[in-house]
Amino acid sequence: MMTVKNLCVLILTIVLLTTACRKDGGDYSYSNTQRSFPGNTYEYLKSNTGRFDSLLLVLDRLHLSDTLKTGKYTLFAPTNTSFRFVLENLNAIRKSRQLPPVYLLQADVAQLDTMMTKYILRQVFNTNDMNYADGISMYTVKYNYPMNGRRRTTNAEGLIGGGPSYLEYSDTRNSKYNRDWVTTTTQSVNLVTTTGIVHVLREDHAFGFDEFILRLNK
Repeated sequence: MMTVKNLCVLILTIVLLTTACRKDGGDYSYSNTQRSFPGNTYEYLKSNTGRFDSLLLVLDRLHLSDTLKTGKYTLFAPTNTSFRFVLENLNAIRKSRQLPPVYLLQADVAQLDTMMTKYILRQVFNTNDMNYADGISMYTVKYNYPMNGRRRTTNAEGLIGGGPSYLEYSDTRNSKYNRDWVTTTTQSVNLVTTTGIVHVLREDHAFGFDEFILRLNK
């Protein structure tokens, strides 16, 4: 004969199993809430003291500041760490060859321009726009250079794809084969400004998509 205690355990088990089946069936969804900043994209970067100083320096040197103040663009923003990493590696190599160090203030403008413009896209793209298996092709604000963005999701509560979204952002190297691409990922996404949207790249991203040392070690 079933006791009250056993009956309660059975009911609880049925409830848990029903809930699990409902989630596995796709009823669980994660909402990636968009945040907003009450100013333009350039002002957003300026407001983050100690985080985007190197990026701001390069933008100012290349006269791209007004682009982020007026247009409607997507910025994949590299942090100070992204620049520090490539500069330290570049200058370690130059030191071993008894060459003077290179810093962002005097680095070749044409080379910086080629690399920096890969981070600014001519339209506004959020994570939902890139929710395709192969991602989407996106083009830079200068030179119409093809980049690729793909939405990915993390796991949460044991559910595959049930967690927050992030993006894979790739330099396609003008190739349709992703084995030729150089890919990085975001640490935060969908920061909406009055002139576009910002996705912040991970700290371990090497600014220039593996081209920084090659282009500036001359």
